[in-house]
Amino acid sequence: MLFLYSLGVLAALGAVAAQGSFPKLENIAAYKSVSVAPSEATCGTPERSTFCQAAGTQDDLLTCSQQFCIQECPYRSSTPRYTDLLDRHADACLKSESRDLRPGSETGSVSFVFRNQSACLASQAAPNLGQAGSFTITAWLKPEEASVMTVLETRSSDRLVFLLTVSEMDVRFQYSVPSGQNLSISMSTAGRVRTGEWTHVALQ
Repeated sequence: MLFLYSLGVLAALGAVAAQGSFPKLENIAAYKSVSVAPSEATCGTPERSTFCQAAGTQDDLLTCSQQFCIQECPYRSSTPRYTDLLDRHADACLKSESRDLRPGSETGSVSFVFRNQSACLASQAAPNLGQAGSFTITAWLKPEEASVMTVLETRSSDRLVFLLTVSEMDVRFQYSVPSGQNLSISMSTAGRVRTGEWTHVALQ
């Protein structure tokens, strides 16, 4: 399996039922485009900006009740820390590519080619989020064949922490709970992740 991988900003995912510690997921991009202006901004940084108030019903997703924020977006009170999981890695099976880049790439950007190898990339220690912490995983993907791709996998002492896979049919997130049980949730991506095309995926 060969696919190109480059980090970036937002995607379209399908709704699933809640399981374990994770709440019900909603496909916020199914009914309207999702964007941030300017693209690198966090709400309220570096200056006052706007956001759409959270939807209460599916019909609310068709409109935007605009609100202003100065570091006062829902569930966010400060600029989040950003960690590039591919930064400072020179793994033998990790090859950079400068010609085939995701849409909107800046000058000097690269994408990465991953071959079908296990234990290909070991990241630095992930930030400690604490018990009440939250995180967002974002990635630009360009599959070169129809198969299940592992985007990110974390293990502790051979025990699964979480595993994120993407295919043309679904995005699947598997995770373990303190009891040791492994749970899984999936979101339909039928028709949205296409071979040979860049797709942005975000899991929050």
